[in-house]
Amino acid sequence: MKGYFDIIGSPGRIPALDGLRAIAVLLVLLRHGVLPFNYVIDEFFFANPFVNLALNGWLGVDLFFVLSGFLISYHLLEQKRRNVFTIKRYALKRILRTVPLYYAVLVIAFAEIVPYAHANEVLSWSAISKYLLFLQDYLGASILVPLWSLAVEEKFYLIAPGLLFLLTLLPRGIASITIILLALGSVFTRYAVLETLEYGSYSEFFWAVRSPFHQCLDGIFLGMLVAWVVHKGQGVKPEGERAKYVFYCSLLAALVTLMAVPYVELRWWSVTVSLVFMTSGLFALMVWAAAVDERLSEGLLGGRFFRLIARLSYALYLTHYLFLPLALKCAQLTTGSVALFLFWLVYLGTAFLAAVLLHLIVEKPFLLLKAKIPS
Repeated sequence: MKGYFDIIGSPGRIPALDGLRAIAVLLVLLRHGVLPFNYVIDEFFFANPFVNLALNGWLGVDLFFVLSGFLISYHLLEQKRRNVFTIKRYALKRILRTVPLYYAVLVIAFAEIVPYAHANEVLSWSAISKYLLFLQDYLGASILVPLWSLAVEEKFYLIAPGLLFLLTLLPRGIASITIILLALGSVFTRYAVLETLEYGSYSEFFWAVRSPFHQCLDGIFLGMLVAWVVHKGQGVKPEGERAKYVFYCSLLAALVTLMAVPYVELRWWSVTVSLVFMTSGLFALMVWAAAVDERLSEGLLGGRFFRLIARLSYALYLTHYLFLPLALKCAQLTTGSVALFLFWLVYLGTAFLAAVLLHLIVEKPFLLLKAKIPS
């Protein structure tokens, strides 16, 4: 029983990936945490780099996509190599991993259990069925906006086995080129839709260009490409500090990009469309480096703090948005820097507390069942 409450647990096969998962969810939390404060937006590069970094935290979702593309694809390729893949086991593992906690959060949101967090959708069969069938990336996620990306990932889980099977029928080089073309195709569809928009509001851009499944697959496909390269042994073997050099150069480039300007707030839509692909490419290089060089898992990325955040990342991602209204209400009780401190204390404190409780009560029992299914 004592082990049940050990949230951190033992590291995964590639501990550095837990660190990247933690960074992804922290970026998303920062993004949503700074939005209510209406910071003055400046077009001058690096005018307020830390605010820019937080406002660009929405790109943490694309880091999630790259990680999912890599992990799902690598596991499927490995199972195929060992000739142990079955669609039943694959589907059951995916369901146990994502669905129970997701449905629990839907109940919490529709029931308006969290103070001041009001559901923006009328409880109806059409509203419920949209979320049950993971269609909110196309039909909108008014009750909890972050749920759009989960619909994208669920659709990827459906197509991943068949897509990878088809890729294994192709010569190695052709398969890699095919994956790259699929990633670029997602970018091109975003540009095509962008040209049809008559008014450049963020909401219109988000639901028409950003969220639909077929328009945000570049990160997933780049993660798949990394899995293909690593598994097939096509990657350049690290010599000395090569993989670390690639990792830290990519990390630095990503940080500089995210700190430069708040792209969405400036409504640089054409730049934003390319930005997703560019940063996903940098994230993919970081995942590649972590996969081929175990030394990256020995430092901060593979440490206990990031591993704790990573374990709670799914619950944090699903629930944190619910606590923003409560945090704002508490912040209104005072002014100045005290109000800002109180907001972040309530926002992060309640989000992490809820994540711990939901992890232990809802998520972990199903994860233990998942662990019993042979890989």
